[in-house]
Amino acid sequence: MATLAYAIMWFMFAWLAALAAIVLLRLLGNGRLGELLYTSKPGGAAGNDIDPERVQLIVVSLGAIGYYFVQGIQAAATGPISSLPEASAALNAVLAGSNTLYLSGKLLRHSTAGATGR
Repeated sequence: MATLAYAIMWFMFAWLAALAAIVLLRLLGNGRLGELLYTSKPGGAAGNDIDPERVQLIVVSLGAIGYYFVQGIQAAATGPISSLPEASAALNAVLAGSNTLYLSGKLLRHSTAGATGR
């Protein structure tokens, strides 16, 4: 049974690595990495303006990932661990606030664009 769990673990690791590689190649291959920050205007037309809410979401998310990674490294340094460390309430609040700002900005941008006829 342990070998089956070990095989499933490596299969999932390979699957996630393949998905990450595909996404990375698609972004870097076509020079579209910067499009993560660009606005998408209502109606599907792509814009060249950078959305501030997307920038803050990416920055805060990467910062939270880094913080959680450091927490995991510190937990592993104290001795053997059997599970990932618990995410703190402050980290959850920061991520929830960042996502709320992103969705609020997107909602506001799309509602005002529809009202002005753009």
